[in-house]
Amino acid sequence: MADGAPRSCQVEGNTEDPLQAYRAVRILRPSTDLSGNYTCAVSTFMHEDRRTRHMLVYSPGKSFHFIQEKKYVFLVTLKCVAEELYPKPEMSIISQGEPLKQTVTEVVMNSWGLYRVSAAAVVHDDDVAAPAEQFVCELRLPPSDLVQNRTTLYHRGLMPTSQIIGGEPLEKAQERHSNGEFNYNVMFVG
Repeated sequence: MADGAPRSCQVEGNTEDPLQAYRAVRILRPSTDLSGNYTCAVSTFMHEDRRTRHMLVYSPGKSFHFIQEKKYVFLVTLKCVAEELYPKPEMSIISQGEPLKQTVTEVVMNSWGLYRVSAAAVVHDDDVAAPAEQFVCELRLPPSDLVQNRTTLYHRGLMPTSQIIGGEPLEKAQERHSNGEFNYNVMFVG
């Protein structure tokens, strides 16, 4: 077995039965390169049984941002970015429960095998159903069941969200950022 994954690990608790004490494997430092098929074999004097399952070590990312940029009075650009993800992510920008058709998505793998995904959509004020509309950026990591969301509330007709004052951009309240810190996670698929 690879470094960081000992061959046997005694199960914690009040297991005094030696036939039950070593029924687990502890992975000390999981990383995405440990993803793959694993087989467990159990033998008795009369029978042997084997089962193979796929183990996925995934990275939900180190940052996940959803912002809106308004450079013109009647147009807003919604931008969503997530970094250091594994496996290959999917991202969409959603309005009223439906993905925006004009969303442009880009997925790039870095030299470590982790992904960066970005999505952008330009929305005209005429396409906003109410004076204010909530947009959702949805991030998925198939085949895991991980789904993360970021939201932003857009108010149509407002002036641009950033102005240049003395050479420095001044961020307005309408531009919203979100981010978080994550570690690797392990799950069995199938």
